[in-house]
Amino acid sequence: MADAYLTYKKAMLDVWQGWWITWPLSMRVGLGNVYDTTGDVLRPAGTLAEKEISFRVSSGAPSDDFTYDSNGSAVVRFKPAGSSVEGFQSLATADAGALVEFRKDSSILVVYRDLNQRGISDARDVATELVHRYWQGRWSKELLIVAQVSA
Repeated sequence: MADAYLTYKKAMLDVWQGWWITWPLSMRVGLGNVYDTTGDVLRPAGTLAEKEISFRVSSGAPSDDFTYDSNGSAVVRFKPAGSSVEGFQSLATADAGALVEFRKDSSILVVYRDLNQRGISDARDVATELVHRYWQGRWSKELLIVAQVSA
């Protein structure tokens, strides 16, 4: 069976190309957090505020929901209350329910609802400050910042 993290990461990279993908719910990230990526591992390294770099926050406009189903290898069927549907033997006729079937070992079903997005309103200004600090030897190329979050 494929490693679950690698399968999840590949699935998310297919949809959100160019983004740094982390395992969901394994760590809380916040706008303006700084992380060290030495050795391709994400480690907390403070915040922009702690490093005396200020920024303004703006709200984004993402889709408020996101569903990804491993290119059709995960199937979701619903049973309305008051009906009898094959495969839902454990539910009474009066109950509603959903049945999720995974057709491959490496199937993933990801569903996010009511997403809100916030970001640094002028990322170019922050990037300019980071470049200045890098050339002064006060910022490492292994450091990255969280410039946009969806939650």
